[in-house]
Amino acid sequence: MVLYGYGLDPNEQDKLEYESFRRNWELGRERIYKTLNGEDREILINIYEDMNTKLFNWPSEYFVDKIAWRSYTEWCMNPHERGNPDNYNGEAFKKFINDETSYAIKRLNRHVSDEESKNIRYKVLKGLVRRADEFFFMNNKEENLGCSLERYIEL
Repeated sequence: MVLYGYGLDPNEQDKLEYESFRRNWELGRERIYKTLNGEDREILINIYEDMNTKLFNWPSEYFVDKIAWRSYTEWCMNPHERGNPDNYNGEAFKKFINDETSYAIKRLNRHVSDEESKNIRYKVLKGLVRRADEFFFMNNKEENLGCSLERYIEL
């Protein structure tokens, strides 16, 4: 318990502690939202805005923030990959997208140019948006957002 004002009414003290916790929580979430690099963030926002069959009609920024937060929380819960949560810088999201892009390229079973690789990465991000829309709609706490995107990627 942090004593903000010695002698305050206990109810007032509880309110102050709650507000302090809430502010710190929001600052932490904002920090995590910013871990998506600007280019990926803009691509995800544009894909979601252009999506015809959304299960939700959330603001695009909110939807992308939920993806960032979920990537972070799954990383925190994975003892094999986790580092210091205070030093998280979007590495789980980056690794997931890079891995899924690599898997998609391998499924083509041929060499791809740099331009094709960028196009496949875009399709992976598009697949992630489709997966996330379904994932958040189903609200299944037992699954991870970061599963294979193979069925969501149109190569």
